[in-house]
Amino acid sequence: MKQVVSVLDAEPGWHDRFINESEPLIWYKITTEQGESWIRPKHPEYPEEFFEWIQPSREEFLYDEPSNQGKTMNTISP
Repeated sequence: MKQVVSVLDAEPGWHDRFINESEPLIWYKITTEQGESWIRPKHPEYPEEFFEWIQPSREEFLYDEPSNQGKTMNTISP
């Protein structure tokens, strides 16, 4: 069973970058069983409502902030 998480927010300017495909990796603020975290998934899927939910396609690390310095040891799996 694939895990789908709720998106609470995204980094500034994400929409233009996504549409123009200038930067495929976008920071999303999500809610998980552990609370709120940031994630920068590679090749996420967007089921149902557009950008309100994402489905990671592989195991991803969770972050305390939208930067590589915020990396935690916690992960989320597909």
